[in-house]
Amino acid sequence: MYEPPTGEQILRDSFLFVLMFFIVVGNTLIIAAYIKNVRLRTSANVFIVGLALSDWLVGAIAIPLYIATLRTESSSALLIRFYISLDIFSGTASVFHLVSVTVERYIAISKPFLHQRLPFGAFYCVLGVVWVLSLFLSCLDFTLTTSVSEKYPFYVLLTVFFLALLVISLLNMLIFKIARSLIRNTVAPAPAVEQDRTRASLRTKIRRERRTATTLAMFCGAFFVTWLPHVVCVLVFAFCFPCDLALVDIGRVGAFVKCMQYSNSALNPFLFAFRDAEISKTVASLVSGCWNFVQPYANFRSSIAATSTTTC
Repeated sequence: MYEPPTGEQILRDSFLFVLMFFIVVGNTLIIAAYIKNVRLRTSANVFIVGLALSDWLVGAIAIPLYIATLRTESSSALLIRFYISLDIFSGTASVFHLVSVTVERYIAISKPFLHQRLPFGAFYCVLGVVWVLSLFLSCLDFTLTTSVSEKYPFYVLLTVFFLALLVISLLNMLIFKIARSLIRNTVAPAPAVEQDRTRASLRTKIRRERRTATTLAMFCGAFFVTWLPHVVCVLVFAFCFPCDLALVDIGRVGAFVKCMQYSNSALNPFLFAFRDAEISKTVASLVSGCWNFVQPYANFRSSIAATSTTTC
């Protein structure tokens, strides 16, 4: 088992605990904002909140288990297998949410009339399928033999990652191509007043859809950048190490790529709040409300401490 120097161990664990804090707090605020503000309950945000929930599970469960496997000298095989299964669950759930919201945005901008006719419950059904499929893929690991189970996480990660990369990249290119085409086609040389208002309204709506698509592209870009080192290491560990191609510190590299992977769950809430003014205001009101709730108790304790000091 890899045992880093004490200073490096403290630095690594401190970084993971900071990540845990930002992941849990940030994604809790996103979920709470969605529940509080009715205007945020759009079809795209259904999947964004689903993504926030999967990220919350990473901070609340996956990272503590990862720290436990690092700190325990003889981690049980069951604990390690449960951690790997949870890692598969959270990773595939994140990928499936990103694919779902990309498909939803593509339908919204390429087939707006079809998108408007879709019942809102249909998006919740898709969300349910995402969670069930992720759970199935993670639980399937427990039903496999030991020899097959060793390679199963690699194949799942590589298949899901590269298929999602292909689908999301292709759909995003089509989304921006359609948006540019629609904006050009809504410009007329000498329109009537009513036509001008209609076209202006349509251009505003298209630009809003394009901004949402840009936010989505940032989400996807952040995901693939932060997960790419993990995927590369999986390829190296699975296919190159039996050949003894290089001598590397597996433990140190593994800890780095896992920190990169988990940092995506902390980055997503900030990206969402930065790009969406409505959710920024809602999150600010939630934080302000929490502070107003806590402040009287803090002032009360301060006054007690001041009184005690004066008495002494």
